[in-house]
Amino acid sequence: MCLSVISNLKRSVFGCNFDISMMDARVTSHKDGVFIEALDATEGWIPLFGAGPDRIFVTMPTCWPCDDRSDPRMGDVNVVNIAADLLLGKRKFSDAVKLAEDDRICSIPSLTFQCQVADRNGNVLRFTPHIGWEYLERPPYAVMSNFSPFIGDGMGTDRFETASIILQEADDFSVMDCFNLLIRCRMTSPPTRVSLVFTPDDGTVYWCPDGNINLIESVKIK
Repeated sequence: MCLSVISNLKRSVFGCNFDISMMDARVTSHKDGVFIEALDATEGWIPLFGAGPDRIFVTMPTCWPCDDRSDPRMGDVNVVNIAADLLLGKRKFSDAVKLAEDDRICSIPSLTFQCQVADRNGNVLRFTPHIGWEYLERPPYAVMSNFSPFIGDGMGTDRFETASIILQEADDFSVMDCFNLLIRCRMTSPPTRVSLVFTPDDGTVYWCPDGNINLIESVKIK
């Protein structure tokens, strides 16, 4: 299911919850990025969420209920591949904006993944494939859960509203503020496996398993 939050108050702080039950998940870290990966039976470990080269932040919440308008068309690029390419440095933020603008992004058949991406300056691209997209120039905050912002109905409205209210009322928003928000919005079915926070100004990525802030790890990326 998942949740993505972007805050650009006194400093940019980005965060996400990664919720999954049917696949194994892990966090991989190195000097260029920290990825939350899921194990696909065919493709192996695929990076889906996290922070990557040039301090890009990538999240890919599921849109539920799914919408078959997001199914592939001839010449499309799959959103899963776009997320992985951004995290691995194979595509740039501007490349994703262009693909969204040209309506060339699809999801996988019968499952609608959407995407919220932020660059190191806090600018945000978000889209639901073939349904809608928008580019937000350093918004005060942006939240994406499991309904499309371009449809406005579906799963995750409670978590969306909780996160939005916290961000609306904040004068400042720290790393621990973000973790507290994510823990307040964590799920049990499917469970939140990883909560991750990223501060692009200094390139630090923080994460913890299962909402346990006593187990927070961190690493700096380029």
